[in-house]
Amino acid sequence: MDFHTAYSKIIAHITPQPWDHTTPDGDTLRVIPAGLPAGPGDAEVTLRLVTATASAAGVTITDLVPDDAVGATEIGLTTVALPGLIAALRDQTAWQHRQYNGEHIAVTPSPQGVALDADGLFGTRTQMTLAPAQRLPLASALERALDVAREWEDPEQP
Repeated sequence: MDFHTAYSKIIAHITPQPWDHTTPDGDTLRVIPAGLPAGPGDAEVTLRLVTATASAAGVTITDLVPDDAVGATEIGLTTVALPGLIAALRDQTAWQHRQYNGEHIAVTPSPQGVALDADGLFGTRTQMTLAPAQRLPLASALERALDVAREWEDPEQP
């Protein structure tokens, strides 16, 4: 095992913290690293998007998004899909991904920043735009969460 791999494993085990960002409009995005063992390529990083409208209705960024929430979506991206999202954020390119269960997320760069459009498992759709200054911090948070998720992957899992 090389130094970088060993260092990543140690950091992954001591800091699996979520990353939050709230826009000036009150929309909130949370990146949650995986916390459960999974097979190779199956560990998930959860993205939770909660608009100001959903917050006003009582949905918080720290709770699971209810099935009937309006303006709030939770989507899990596997370690197979996440590198594409990170690359799109870094390169300022459009990217989209549809999960096997129907969840969908798209990222579109614009002069106003980065537009996120997510369709959750229960048909909830949430859109928000992050300022240009948040593009790279989001990519960094996703990369960190990806490192944590990969550490939860176990080749012995089915």
